[in-house]
Amino acid sequence: MKVAFFDRDGTIIEDYPDHERSNVEYPVLIEGAMNTLKEVTRKGVYLFVSC
Repeated sequence: MKVAFFDRDGTIIEDYPDHERSNVEYPVLIEGAMNTLKEVTRKGVYLFVSC
């Protein structure tokens, strides 16, 4: 079994200061992040995203 671990903030979505994070209604995806995640899963790798 292949597994990949990704950190969410600053890797998949824009990183926000702690005091602003609760006010973010729609996080902004980092360019290319979704394509990377899709490609990894197409190769049969299980994804884990840490918050």
